[in-house]
Amino acid sequence: MFGFIDGTLISPDEARSSSSVSGKGKVGDRQTYHKLWKRSDALVKGWILGSLSKETLRYVVNCLAGKRHQDDFSAKDVWDELQTMYAPHVLPEVRHVNVVEGTIYLLLIYHLFTKGPLA
Repeated sequence: MFGFIDGTLISPDEARSSSSVSGKGKVGDRQTYHKLWKRSDALVKGWILGSLSKETLRYVVNCLAGKRHQDDFSAKDVWDELQTMYAPHVLPEVRHVNVVEGTIYLLLIYHLFTKGPLA
């Protein structure tokens, strides 16, 4: 899950455009991988968006639709927008986190969205 929001699991479209390889894989394999990636990304995006309040959800979706000029954005796009909004106030700099730290960070963000800042 974390790979979709930290950018380590990039979409097949981005991987193909940034790669110097001339696409030796089978077209069917790439299409299958793309479908699987899109489905998994949509699931992660749904978890993130489903945890937001209506107001925050509306704000994030409107920001992303305005920036990208389309309604199709990734879980990473959503996460990056939320980091822009909240991360500097929570944890100023988060790099290379392990699974436990990542889970704690996600729980902290979830708490902020549902109950507000920690007192």
